[in-house]
Amino acid sequence: MYQSGENPSRFIGVNEWESEQAHLENFRGSDRYTKYGEALRAHVAAAPVVEHFTNIMSM
Repeated sequence: MYQSGENPSRFIGVNEWESEQAHLENFRGSDRYTKYGEALRAHVAAAPVVEHFTNIMSM
């Protein structure tokens, strides 16, 4: 979890998966997802925005 230096009330969480499909099919239906959600809710006021990104600048 990263906190914004300019806006301390904003945070970003970064998770890496082998694929978007692995995240959606393997993680979202698991007990780990439930536990992750419970831990996250203790720190946020609303449901987080979830987006999937592709690395376009791998070095």
